[in-house]
Amino acid sequence: MRTKTRVSAIIISNDQLLLIHRKKGGKEYWVFPGGGVEEGETNEQAIIREMKEETSLDMENARFAFGDPIKWDWGENIFYYGDVKFAEPELGGPEKLKLSEKDWYQPEWVKLSKIKDLEIYPEEGKKRLLEQ
Repeated sequence: MRTKTRVSAIIISNDQLLLIHRKKGGKEYWVFPGGGVEEGETNEQAIIREMKEETSLDMENARFAFGDPIKWDWGENIFYYGDVKFAEPELGGPEKLKLSEKDWYQPEWVKLSKIKDLEIYPEEGKKRLLEQ
């Protein structure tokens, strides 16, 4: 069972940011890797699990980002910086099982210079990252 907390990863390596390219409901956009914290799981355990599921990469050195969580009607989104060995990400976990032509996920490295022009959710996460 999921809690009302979502965790998201900010992974920067080789002047690139790791994002999930997403298509859903006819809309194409980007999200930070992450997901819901499950009952009995710490936030740090959740972000490491979600990174492995969504990118097949092992996240290390998870550290809190942004000073405070982003609040939503349903809960909060906590961001973590982390480190991974630079490699080609590969989708795994439940998202891989849900892939279809109309609903897909693709982890990708994106040059930092291009993120200002992308539609990235949550918008507040993108804003805070660009302000740093």
